[in-house]
Amino acid sequence: LIVVLSRCASIRISNELWAMQELSVIISDCLHVLLIYGQAMSYAKLAGLQPIYGL
Repeated sequence: LIVVLSRCASIRISNELWAMQELSVIISDCLHVLLIYGQAMSYAKLAGLQPIYGL
């Protein structure tokens, strides 16, 4: 019984770690997209273009 409980706990912990990894990847992707978007906006302003919102 103890072995089964510890196995369940380890699976649960690994699932939580995997979920946190996935979440961090998603967050970093979003930040990357925002960074590129912000750079594109600043370049557009430097070039004298009207920024396009809602891409």
